[in-house]
Amino acid sequence: MTGSVVDAIRARAEEHPDAVAWIADRGDGRSEAGCYAELLQRVDAVATDLVSAGIGPGERWGLIAPQGEGFIEHALAILVGKACLVPIPEDTAGPALEAFAERARLHGLVRLGRDGSHEMAARKAPGALDGQGDEAFRALHPAYLRFTSGTTHRRKGVILGHARILERLAAANRGLGIGPGDRILWLLPMAHHFVVSILLYLRFAGEQQLPAVRLAISTAEGLRSEIAERFRMRFGLPLRQALGIIEVGLPVIDLADPKPGALGQPLPDYDVWLRMDDGTALNESSPERTGEICIRGPGLFDAYLEPWMLSAKLLEPDGFRTGDQGFFDSEGRLYLAGRRANRINMAGMKFFSEEVEAVLDQLPGVRRSRVSAQAHPHLGEIPVAELELEKGADAPDRKALMAHCRQHLSTYKVPRKFEIVDSLPLTATGKLERASESRGE
Repeated sequence: MTGSVVDAIRARAEEHPDAVAWIADRGDGRSEAGCYAELLQRVDAVATDLVSAGIGPGERWGLIAPQGEGFIEHALAILVGKACLVPIPEDTAGPALEAFAERARLHGLVRLGRDGSHEMAARKAPGALDGQGDEAFRALHPAYLRFTSGTTHRRKGVILGHARILERLAAANRGLGIGPGDRILWLLPMAHHFVVSILLYLRFAGEQQLPAVRLAISTAEGLRSEIAERFRMRFGLPLRQALGIIEVGLPVIDLADPKPGALGQPLPDYDVWLRMDDGTALNESSPERTGEICIRGPGLFDAYLEPWMLSAKLLEPDGFRTGDQGFFDSEGRLYLAGRRANRINMAGMKFFSEEVEAVLDQLPGVRRSRVSAQAHPHLGEIPVAELELEKGADAPDRKALMAHCRQHLSTYKVPRKFEIVDSLPLTATGKLERASESRGE
């Protein structure tokens, strides 16, 4: 059996037992910190409680916990108990929680209260994932199960074993260079972002205070150029974009001279290439000539939950097919054109919803937009747009919308219909929820 990610964190703690492992904002200008030695002592104490109460090797245990060090302690304690961690957003309750537990085939739930106490609830035998009594699942030395955001398709359960996590952390850090002295400001929900973030920091960081911000990275969704410029003007520091994928990790980061709209260059451990529809490589790409982004490298996921499928069947021969269309510039930077499922084909002219949304989102008063394809009897598909406005903003008329789009887009990309909506649906991770499933994609 390979070593666990907790073993790697223990090794870090032995090197720097008094190094700061976490700092929590307690409000009113107060903060509290804990060192590596204290963190591991607490993790082991919690693990003893969890194991004595029933957590077993190779089982799937959900964790519901508020933001903070308690989440980290209990997450690592589940791993110490050799179970598979399944983080669940804190606001998941009632029928939604039951449906989640059923789908993840959980053996039980650990719920952490805001007072620091935890409760455990074992569930009835959930049934195996793999049709082999969970033998194939346990053989992965499973550590982490998380569902994709589900922006365009039904959410998929992604399973990572300890070996894949360790590979992923090492590959990411060869680019990021996190080490003693670094601090990570973490604001995103821990239930959604845990591996190449919190675990990465605990594995490689920890000593003195950071005198200045070294690196600012935006991931999870596309970084708008105006936001990057406002960040630079405000803080005097470039905000760099990265491509983060649950199944892959963090394969692309804009670590060189940042370029507006660029995801960045692939990290050394990853082979990122563009696939044409016929399966061959697209060697010369451009905004008008894109291919599906495919990725090979360390730390790729071990299996999908439902239906059960080992990744080896999906990663050959192309690597991980992201479903995203992209292109490279002359300096090897990768750009995202849009998701393949969001491609609109109007009379043979193909383009992406995201390109049109970026133009609509520039309009004053528009909070966000969603562009989708509507079937057309003669043109195949036409673009239609929904607009969510800022609170109190006046709705722009159709003529102004058309004029704005024509100024920035080719004529065939201009939406044929505009609809003002109260709000656009978002996924659990805050991404725009798409309607692509209705097109069978």
